[in-house]
Amino acid sequence: MPSVTYFRLPPDQRNDSTVFEKARPKWAPAKHLNLGLDLQGGIHLVMDVEVDRAVREEGVRRAEEIAAEMDRKGIKGVDVKGGPGNGDRHRDRA
Repeated sequence: MPSVTYFRLPPDQRNDSTVFEKARPKWAPAKHLNLGLDLQGGIHLVMDVEVDRAVREEGVRRAEEIAAEMDRKGIKGVDVKGGPGNGDRHRDRA
């Protein structure tokens, strides 16, 4: 109900507490409203990125794209690797 009362006031009078108090229905609480659990809480979200892994995987993806493009163009004799530590995810081209 406070929102309805607030938005029924002219925009230039909405932040005047005395005007709001006069417009407030008598049955509405004068002090404050108790918020329900959904409005009391919030959320704390922490996202973490494994930078080394993300960079390594991006290198592998780019290497695979380059290898596919070389295959498409018929280029032979090139060793395409995604980066250090990729072990079995490299492609020998000889």
